[in-house]
Amino acid sequence: MTTSKKHLKSDSECPPLKGNQLRLYSMRFCPFVQRTKLVLAAKNIPYEEIFINLGDKPDWYLKKHPAADVPLLEWIDGSSKKAQSIPESLVISDYLDNLYNVHRLNPNDPFNKAKQQILLSKYGNV
Repeated sequence: MTTSKKHLKSDSECPPLKGNQLRLYSMRFCPFVQRTKLVLAAKNIPYEEIFINLGDKPDWYLKKHPAADVPLLEWIDGSSKKAQSIPESLVISDYLDNLYNVHRLNPNDPFNKAKQQILLSKYGNV
């Protein structure tokens, strides 16, 4: 994992996205980002972390993600060579769990997965 040292703000330029690396847009003390980072760590997935100043967001970040919250996972698609991204920690976690089958976090059985999703929807915001 590589991490920028400062939170990028409105006068910051967007760092170039590397072709073969996941990028996590983050904020140091966001619990939803921590959830995503736990999944990345549990699956030993390398990524680059870019901190965003949520009080003074860069314009380029608003273009990437109009809601302008964190986390946002971004990468360059291998076939189209275009940047793709997914917001929301639970959606990112599910995406990563499906993409990287090592150390599965969700059950494969649809019924058990549905029960787990019920628990997450009920207690996930605590």
